[in-house]
Amino acid sequence: MNPKKISLLLILLLLPAGLLLQPSSGRAFDTAACHCFRHRDYDPKAPFAADDYLLATSFNSLSAAYFKISKKQLIIYKMKSGIPQDDLLIALYLARTQHLDLDKLLAARAREKSWVKVIKTIPALQNNDQDPLLAKLRDNRPAAECEAYVADHMIADFYGLSPAAVAAQRDRGLNEKELALLFFLSRTRKIPPEKLIEQVRKGGRSWSEVAFYLGLTPKEVGQGILAFQK
Repeated sequence: MNPKKISLLLILLLLPAGLLLQPSSGRAFDTAACHCFRHRDYDPKAPFAADDYLLATSFNSLSAAYFKISKKQLIIYKMKSGIPQDDLLIALYLARTQHLDLDKLLAARAREKSWVKVIKTIPALQNNDQDPLLAKLRDNRPAAECEAYVADHMIADFYGLSPAAVAAQRDRGLNEKELALLFFLSRTRKIPPEKLIEQVRKGGRSWSEVAFYLGLTPKEVGQGILAFQK
């Protein structure tokens, strides 16, 4: 058989398998963002390589410690169950503040397809007019806005800060993962947050480089947050 025809035949035979390996576009089960990070330690030759891991482990450690859930279980929810971070944070917050079962909340969210509908099915949520997050959910506010509210509330409460202190740094363009790390470094090393941000923004340093020169590896940061005491 002609070599070109053989190559074409092989491509046609392999194409269906290749298509099956394409990641799903469904938001609720997107597990493409694997936590199998390649770079977990600061490398002077690639100073930004470990930042993704450092920021992820900082936020996961803080979430686990604050909501009293194992870090392993938290990652299982995200990676194996494919639960988006915004839905997981919202469910963790409601389970804690409203004394509800986390797994039942997550199941309701998957079943009802929106938090607006979830609220209508749970009496404890229907009858609460005081919680700011529930007000946002009832108004069908964007998921990013609801997640930011939970994250900022968690960070402020965990580190013993005022909500205004957290909001001030978010207004400077920091996301929740950066905020989780920033305030840990600030509180444990007694350095004003603005000084640390200056090293990253103006000094051109990576977050992992800043932590390294403060004597902390990404692994030690994660462990430190889990053991943090106000």
